[in-house]
Amino acid sequence: MHKPFGAQGEILNFPFKELHETFYNQDGIELEIHEGILFVGVDDNADLEKAKEVACLFLAAWSERQQIKTQVAFNHTWQTHTEGVTSHSIEPRDSGKSGAPHHRQTTTHQVVIPCTCSLVTHQMQESTSFTNDMAILQKAQKYPALKHALLYYNEEVLEADRPLYGIYKALEAMVSYFQITDKLNEHEAKKKLADLIGQGVSYVSDTMQTTQVTRHYRTQGRRKISDEECLHRTKVLIDAFARSLP
Repeated sequence: MHKPFGAQGEILNFPFKELHETFYNQDGIELEIHEGILFVGVDDNADLEKAKEVACLFLAAWSERQQIKTQVAFNHTWQTHTEGVTSHSIEPRDSGKSGAPHHRQTTTHQVVIPCTCSLVTHQMQESTSFTNDMAILQKAQKYPALKHALLYYNEEVLEADRPLYGIYKALEAMVSYFQITDKLNEHEAKKKLADLIGQGVSYVSDTMQTTQVTRHYRTQGRRKISDEECLHRTKVLIDAFARSLP
């Protein structure tokens, strides 16, 4: 990573520490993963927040594909000054008592990062590489419905105690897309989403009705399928929805 500005943070719950790759380098933004650390570099410091959003969306797409919930907290930033000196700012993790003051640690020095190599099997590189998620990332950047579905799925569905909340929101985002884009009513939009995988409208409606069991105190919704089946169907529908987008 040779960008003059950037941020980094550990990817929590990331099992593939051997993976080392630069998987995105466009428009002055570079993304790299090394030993479970996600590095975000930019040419212009004004683009750093945008770059972090791209990184988080990449992570959500990777998590949906791998069925592994992940998240990252960018607690380390850096910037290179005109003299070639790089300053680093590290925010300590919130491990103290609530309301306890936090102190920022800042150091300024010349940094030399040695080049290291990791041995990764070809099969593992192919299956775990973030480059596999480039196509869906580009579509998610273009279509907010897909973006929100991926984020809901990673943040509120995978390994969640109450996944039905996030499942409903992910499905709602895709159904709403068809309602707005194709000017369909809700039933027709659900049918169009189900049509993407050759299923009847009940494939979607039964899933969304099941979520009502936990989403509302009083509801006419009835459990049609298990939480596990809801999760499975949601992933299948997200994948099909992504493929359908130009």
